[in-house]
Amino acid sequence: MSDNAIASIRADHVGSLIRPEALLNARADYDSGGGDGPKSEALIAAENKSVAEIVAMQERAGMQLVTDGEMRRMSYSRDFQASLGGLTAVMNTDDFTFVNGNPTTKINITGKITWPDGGIQVKDFQYLNSVTKVTPKVSIPSPLHAQFFEDGDNIDKSVYAEPSLYWDDLVAVYVKELNALYAAGARYVQMDETTFVKLCDPKFVAGLIERGGDPIAALSNWIDIINRIEAGAPDDMTVAVHFCRGNGPGGAWISEGGYDAIAETLFSTLKIKRLLLEYDSGRAGGFEPLRFIPKGTIAVLGLMTTKSPELESADALKARIDDAAKSIPIEQLAVSPQCGFASGKSGGQMSIDEQAQKLARIAEVAADVWE
Repeated sequence: MSDNAIASIRADHVGSLIRPEALLNARADYDSGGGDGPKSEALIAAENKSVAEIVAMQERAGMQLVTDGEMRRMSYSRDFQASLGGLTAVMNTDDFTFVNGNPTTKINITGKITWPDGGIQVKDFQYLNSVTKVTPKVSIPSPLHAQFFEDGDNIDKSVYAEPSLYWDDLVAVYVKELNALYAAGARYVQMDETTFVKLCDPKFVAGLIERGGDPIAALSNWIDIINRIEAGAPDDMTVAVHFCRGNGPGGAWISEGGYDAIAETLFSTLKIKRLLLEYDSGRAGGFEPLRFIPKGTIAVLGLMTTKSPELESADALKARIDDAAKSIPIEQLAVSPQCGFASGKSGGQMSIDEQAQKLARIAEVAADVWE
């Protein structure tokens, strides 16, 4: 499927879906045995069954694309990062937390970043591709997840004397992964990104400045890193970025603030043709910043919340799409939930049936508005 074909997909979703009880039980059995070696045959069988079932659910809901729901992952980011080597995750309350005080994850760079032979998500994609009739989509964590502040205090200087050397290696790893996924048949890959929008929140900007960072320079550097990865991807692969303010247990978030503070620079210089934008609450601000999105780029409006089981009405979603279309042509819009339904194995904020109803509503609205 070409870039143009993916641009025509109007019903999207971020990727993660609620794990069924049977899978959680299989994971618990595996973890009780240590959980640090190769996955057991029982766990792999449970994962395969869950992926096939979740794909069938998405297709029944009328979705134009499917993911594997991240059924094989502990979280949206940690499994991918652990596969790289050189990264050590620690719980962090010093720099920032969720709004309810829960810690976030800080990544320390303790060794050389390497890409595993055969790729990270390639085998998972191959199975996904084998059980769907529509477009399969892969979600991976953004490279920026590993560092927010600019002082490089989480990088072992004996490994990387300068932060730029670390970023060079990480960009190269991402380019290798995208090309391996492409060779396996993937044409749509999304990076889940939580860093840019922290520059929309005054408290994070103040924290960055206090630590000696420069928000303007940081924004420019982060854009450059994403652009270098996109430039290394195959020409007809759609590389998307999902902008997230945090999707923790209980619906907690990390940052807040509209896109206004970064929109002109971000949207006009980021070379990404599909942007998944959180828009389910006042934390994301208004639609006016969409005016900076260039022609040819699709803005996927994350209008439906995954933080509550309440099902949004089709009319309410359509009204918000019409409102957004005052700032950007409706031909450049699509619709989705604001985030994944379960960013980790611990589950989401609703039942699996309520999740399916939300996806069906997204597909319904997309068909009514654009078909």
